[in-house]
Amino acid sequence: MTQSGQERAAFAAMHGPDLLYLRSSVLGRPMHRLLLVCGIPGAGKSTLAHRAVDRWDAVSFASETFAEALGAAARTASGDLSKEAIVHAYGAMAAAVADALSGHRLVIAVGSFRSEEQRRRFRDIGTSTGARVTTLRIVCPIEMAAQRVRPIRFKLAWSSVSIDPAVTSPVSAP
Repeated sequence: MTQSGQERAAFAAMHGPDLLYLRSSVLGRPMHRLLLVCGIPGAGKSTLAHRAVDRWDAVSFASETFAEALGAAARTASGDLSKEAIVHAYGAMAAAVADALSGHRLVIAVGSFRSEEQRRRFRDIGTSTGARVTTLRIVCPIEMAAQRVRPIRFKLAWSSVSIDPAVTSPVSAP
């Protein structure tokens, strides 16, 4: 086993494998990390991010959260984010990530990151602040992802519906 392999095994034995991500700070390397979590809607990106936040005291930002600020205008008729919403969401998330990297050891950016330009932009933000950047693509069968997304889209569709109480109140028989 190499020296670095021995150090890694000793660290894992002492602190547990879940803390290996902190190894870089113990060995004197940069402490800050940016994790880009990519994948199709419904793959489990947000679930992974929520667990990382709970387990490692990370801070997480999701493109969906920033897109929601635009309200119903953020979505196309099919329920997908509009091009304008994508530009807004990734721009706002980039600013939030850049700000968070100064005060947090682990920052997680969650989104589809469909274009290389989006991924490069976030990698550049991380490296410019001295953070180590890792891109993690969550893979899942399309059928499973579609089943996970369907209830979310249904909820979103109904959240914009308002019911007039005058129309739904019972009518007295003559």
